Amino acid sequence: MASRHGVTYPPGLTCYPSARSVHDSTAAPNCQVLEQVWRASPRTIEGARVDMGHGYLRSSRVAWGRRFRIDEVRLPADRSIGFSQLEAEFRQSTLLLEASREPIERLVGVLEDVSGGAISLEYKIVGSKFRVIDWDTRDDDRVLRRVCASFA
Repeated sequence: MASRHGVTYPPGLTCYPSARSVHDSTAAPNCQVLEQVWRASPRTIEGARVDMGHGYLRSSRVAWGRRFRIDEVRLPADRSIGFSQLEAEFRQSTLLLEASREPIERLVGVLEDVSGGAISLEYKIVGSKFRVIDWDTRDDDRVLRRVCASFA
């Protein structure tokens, strides 16, 4: 296990974060925004501006390979996870995100080409497994029509 600033990073995440990652090549200065919740569905992020009772973290960065800046943190109501653990697990999940960069870039590229705008990916991490579970674009119908047409 690695340690930094007195925080021990576990080999697998203990709180199973879910997240929404927004990729927008037209946005400046932050083209990647990452919102993460613990022990909850990434769909709860849409209501994250109200107290949802789960750990929540919002961050942003300029580009791949750059460190995420933490913009907002909300600890769970029951304090089952403290700031140090939340930050450590967030940093570890960003390493998994970076390790999945190539397939994510391919997916985002295809979706961006068809929809012409920002892409939102929802994913879940269990242990050290990173899985995209949903995506959203400005024009999901157009993306689906294009994808379905390619199978016809």
